[in-house]
Amino acid sequence: MEKWLSKETISALLKLGVYQIAGGAIGALMILWAIFQTPVFNITLIIIYIFILALFGYSIFCGISCIQTKRNALKHSLLNQVLQVLSFALPGFTFSYTAGVSVFAGLVMTDSLEFNFSAGISSVTVNTMTGEDTLKLSVNIVAVLLILWINKLNKTVKEELTRWDLPAIDNA
Repeated sequence: MEKWLSKETISALLKLGVYQIAGGAIGALMILWAIFQTPVFNITLIIIYIFILALFGYSIFCGISCIQTKRNALKHSLLNQVLQVLSFALPGFTFSYTAGVSVFAGLVMTDSLEFNFSAGISSVTVNTMTGEDTLKLSVNIVAVLLILWINKLNKTVKEELTRWDLPAIDNA
């Protein structure tokens, strides 16, 4: 498919791919480090670590797909970013996932309503049975911007492939 795309589009896919690989690799390395620091394992912890490594592995897969200009690369990249948009905490459960850069803006609802802002790089938080009564909801602004960029890039790819009478990228 690469020979049918413009240099600008291939460059954009390369940038997106490198970003996703770097974010996934940093996250996976941090989790592997955490695994080696954990003195005692139980089945729940093992399942959580496997789940987290799978998320970061998926980001790496998406990046490789973009670099190789695979037909489904943007579909997978879009899903990867959608998984990173929301961070939330409910009584008894917390989830946050970022493979790459994050800038979260959100609300914390305890006895009052607070605005929350944070930034970071490749992280995951999965807590169960936290015992907190706090409700938190945050949106990763970087993931939202990447979703918009991926949608624009997907439209460009479709237009370029249509010029050659090739099937669109998301039909694969």
